[in-house]
Amino acid sequence: MGRTLYSQGFINLGFEAADLIHDPAGLYPESVYARFAIPGWTAYIGGVPQSDVLSNSLLLSLAYISVQSSASTFGYQPLDGNYSIHLAGQYNPTDAPGATNSAAIGQVGQIPADAQSMTFDGYNLVGMQVMFNGQSLSLLTISNAANFTVYGVDVSADAGQTGQLLFMAPYNGAGEIDDIQFSASVVPEPNMLALFSLGILSLFWWRRRFGSQVAGTGAQLIPNKDAEYPSTTVLAWMLICLFASHVAVAQGTFQNLNFESAFLVGYPPGAGVPITRRMPGWAAGVDGTDKTATVAYDAVSLGGPFIAINDANTGFGFTPIQGSFSACLFSSGGNLPVATSISQPGLVPSGTMSLQAEMVVHGPTPVVMLGGQALNMVPLASFPTYTLYGAGVSAFAGQTATLSFTEPPSPIPGSPSSLVLDDIVVSPEPVPEPGPFFMFTLGALLLRQRVLGLCR
Repeated sequence: MGRTLYSQGFINLGFEAADLIHDPAGLYPESVYARFAIPGWTAYIGGVPQSDVLSNSLLLSLAYISVQSSASTFGYQPLDGNYSIHLAGQYNPTDAPGATNSAAIGQVGQIPADAQSMTFDGYNLVGMQVMFNGQSLSLLTISNAANFTVYGVDVSADAGQTGQLLFMAPYNGAGEIDDIQFSASVVPEPNMLALFSLGILSLFWWRRRFGSQVAGTGAQLIPNKDAEYPSTTVLAWMLICLFASHVAVAQGTFQNLNFESAFLVGYPPGAGVPITRRMPGWAAGVDGTDKTATVAYDAVSLGGPFIAINDANTGFGFTPIQGSFSACLFSSGGNLPVATSISQPGLVPSGTMSLQAEMVVHGPTPVVMLGGQALNMVPLASFPTYTLYGAGVSAFAGQTATLSFTEPPSPIPGSPSSLVLDDIVVSPEPVPEPGPFFMFTLGALLLRQRVLGLCR
């Protein structure tokens, strides 16, 4: 396990106590006894306790719970340790009545009296809900690893209480979870002063590593010129840290702002994919009125208006900006001008100062709106494959508002305009104030200048 659990009242929070014993009377060949597969937990389908769960398997349309090990051949490997849990609600893109089963696991236990937060590893979360005693807990993105994201929730109000902890994938929802733990620390958030100091310490280590002392005195550092960073490299590093620092902070109730939440099993490239699976949390619009039920997958427009989710296999310059997926909005122009847009309502967190997004624009400037008001998105930094834009949104902090991105029609007949969009962030930092990693870099640079001054 990557992180250490302490006494928590709950048991088997890392799912490592799994014993996958086949149930010969189960509904599926992969059915295993739930009491052995997830000891301490109860499995629920549609709110009804289940005696069996699946092992290293999935169902394409029905709700299910599966214990995933390294033997899985369906792409869901354990996130941490030997086992993880995959939950998937019933697939129902048309919201048909009677096909709304959820998939959940729950356990009754006591939250430690000094607990301030709970964290867990998650992968491909689509609409995942976490509850304690029937009350929903707001998820915050803490950090990203190679194969999962660490999420956190504030549980300080429930510290010392006994109740049911529930992880639930509603219908059209899914996700893999692992390594649940409670902590006496608040939900982690970088502190600028701490990062500034860490920058100083890191460069101090660098000087110790690549410098030497004056023989016989030990009083003065002599720079190792071969190891010294050229000033242009240091400045480039500083700029990268400045504009790469728009890391995801508390995103309120907005979800899937980086378009990484997707469930692609059964959909080949070029296919139309239900938006609830491909862009959960978002609504897609064509010409401002038609709320599309599907979006294209790995597609590029030859002139017509549509919305696509593309991965690295798309080509033609419409590959993801960051991560595995980006949203692409294609609008038509000429005699049949049609705009495309995506939108979602959400709570803008208190203390929010700016909204930032990575974009590639071919054609008219996109229209970004929050709460019905157009935002003045200004370029903050240009990179080889995209531009980072930002706008001040402090007036919306603490309010529920609809966020939308619209690509207007192209003025050129037969030439579609396009917007490639990714990594949308609501931030407590104003535009274009430096972020935490800028402070980290600045601390390192200041110490570097001080050390070099002493050595001359």
